[in-house]
Amino acid sequence: MAINQIKEAHIITDSRSVLQALDNINNIDPLIIPFRNSINRLDGKIHLHWIKAHAGFAGNERADVLAKSAINKPSIDIQVNFTPTIVKRLLHKHTMAEWQTRWLQSIEGREVFELYKEVKENRIQGDFFLNQLITGHGTIGTHQARIFNKSPSCQCGHPTEDRKHIIYQCPQWNNIRS
Repeated sequence: MAINQIKEAHIITDSRSVLQALDNINNIDPLIIPFRNSINRLDGKIHLHWIKAHAGFAGNERADVLAKSAINKPSIDIQVNFTPTIVKRLLHKHTMAEWQTRWLQSIEGREVFELYKEVKENRIQGDFFLNQLITGHGTIGTHQARIFNKSPSCQCGHPTEDRKHIIYQCPQWNNIRS
């Protein structure tokens, strides 16, 4: 049954803390907010009641027995059907979070990390020469010296051609910087 088809419902619980959390508009617990929003949308059709735990209420005692037996089960009795779209979205979210964690913890690529602290898919592709400049690879003098034992000097005469020199100092790029 859809929640918007409920005419009236009484929810009885022995969890006073949950009822207090639902009643507290300053409580921003991610488990409480959706439940509180659903109750508010139903505008008075849901009534919450507190009862004392272990006081002989049959329904409450049965709920306790079921809750305790669920703790010891190796699996959950509920089947959740995810659409391919939902699975794709969840996998994408997880992959991006994992990529970000690895990027933050890596010791590699720290020069690029200075420019981009957050990973983004739209940075995977890009201009070939701009990517070389950002990473300090390719035809940049310091990279050529490190990989091929060539001179690290810049064509302008500066002893070291690195990305900072190219971006901030090299006179060959003054027209682009201005």
